[in-house]
Amino acid sequence: MQKRAVWSIAGNDSGGGAGLVADQRAAEAFGAHLCPVVAAVTAQNSRAVTRVEPVSAELLDAQLAALADDLPPATIKTGLLGSAANVAVVARWVDRLRERAPVAL
Repeated sequence: MQKRAVWSIAGNDSGGGAGLVADQRAAEAFGAHLCPVVAAVTAQNSRAVTRVEPVSAELLDAQLAALADDLPPATIKTGLLGSAANVAVVARWVDRLRERAPVAL
């Protein structure tokens, strides 16, 4: 049986304690297949976040379109989106998929 896909749309934490890294550990603990969608990249450690760079809305949309084609979500989880444009992209995808996948904001 194939594991259910969980889309995590969030930031990549260079310190390894939050964001997509933490979501991967949680998904593994629950036996889910995490599809990490990078919405932002951070420069951070265990003490501070020193920089945040969002990916472009176009790149975010392309990541989600690629997943929708092959690994549709059983659940969508969001974290750091990084920009208003990225929030709009995610809102459009959530609207398209709302009947199929619950969302954790």
